[in-house]
Amino acid sequence: MTDPTRRQLLKLPLLAVAPYVARADNSVDPKAIASMLLVGFLGTSEASTGAQTLAKHITANRVGGACFLGHNTKASDSIVGLTTLFNSAAQSISPIIAVDQEGGAVQRLSGRN
Repeated sequence: MTDPTRRQLLKLPLLAVAPYVARADNSVDPKAIASMLLVGFLGTSEASTGAQTLAKHITANRVGGACFLGHNTKASDSIVGLTTLFNSAAQSISPIIAVDQEGGAVQRLSGRN
């Protein structure tokens, strides 16, 4: 970044750069924020350490759900098992279960699963 560009960015008011952070106050519920977090994990079965750890975080309301990545989607029965684990870990609100599915060359859930 050139020096003149950086100087211009530094002149921006805080509200233009981060409007919601600047307006945040102590009334924000951490559980509400955590419910919007989707995280990936290591493992392809419900017995894996990564899946168990994520299930504990879902139970404790520290995250809102799971995002399946390519290394998690090797077989359909393991996807079903992992989804069941995450759903059963939820206390009050069902977790969000998502998949990194971009279309085109990236097809996480395809006929091979």
